[in-house]
Amino acid sequence: GEFNKENYAKKYFLLHGKGELDHFIEKELVDFAFQPIVDAKNGSIFAYEALMRPQVSTLTSPEDIIKLAEAQSRLYQIERITWFKAMEAFQRHREAFGDAKIFINSIANHVLSDKDLERFEREFERDLHRLVIEVIENEQADERIIKKKQQIEERCGIHLALDDFGSGYNSEIVLLTLSPAFVKLEMTIIRGIDTD
Repeated sequence: GEFNKENYAKKYFLLHGKGELDHFIEKELVDFAFQPIVDAKNGSIFAYEALMRPQVSTLTSPEDIIKLAEAQSRLYQIERITWFKAMEAFQRHREAFGDAKIFINSIANHVLSDKDLERFEREFERDLHRLVIEVIENEQADERIIKKKQQIEERCGIHLALDDFGSGYNSEIVLLTLSPAFVKLEMTIIRGIDTD
């Protein structure tokens, strides 16, 4: 192998970027882009997925944020920021989105605290029925946390979704345990399905 300065700098930053992550979390420096999810039967937009866009020049992607937060045991703060800021952004565009649902990513082994959940319910009560919590793959799911997410689903009238089924940790066991309303398949499973 050959030393790659760019890879080294990126890995060093992810392990030592405490100041940048502190700034990101403290100021909640995130915005969201909304990717349409289309109904294949009629071409209408069924929902939008909220895609995190960090507003820090040194943190360029959600993956960087997750890796850095994981290295510093701060994933819960990322979970909280994602839920609140994504819904705030969604509400700013409510008129344009019509009746579409909103898919928000959720870290597999993190769930809002009771206090944060109560605040979330108060602030976004009128749109809870449109919310789909999409469990992302980043580590093997803890069954206790999955049960808590299911309790939130029942309590708030939201739906659960499983992201990237068929990749890594999102296996049949998670599918059966989570029992989601929606399943997003890993692209490699269905690539070429139109011809084979």
